[in-house]
Amino acid sequence: MAKWRGEIITAIGTKSTGAYKSQASIDYAGTFDDVTVQPNANLITAPNASTFYFECEAAVLDAIEADVSYYVEWAEPIPEEVV
Repeated sequence: MAKWRGEIITAIGTKSTGAYKSQASIDYAGTFDDVTVQPNANLITAPNASTFYFECEAAVLDAIEADVSYYVEWAEPIPEEVV
């Protein structure tokens, strides 16, 4: 199964769902890392949107792209030799 990588605009999870995590990482399987490399304490939650790098399976990417809560900025398959 092919893995994909890219960047996504997502909300930051609330304290009830996991403060300072991307909402996408709460809703979907995969890895999601803040591309700004800021300490969690510095993440701005208003407006509640940030860019995260992600890696996930193709089916998860399809679900994220169909979800209006998220915007995929770019995505590409991860070459087999990298996986």
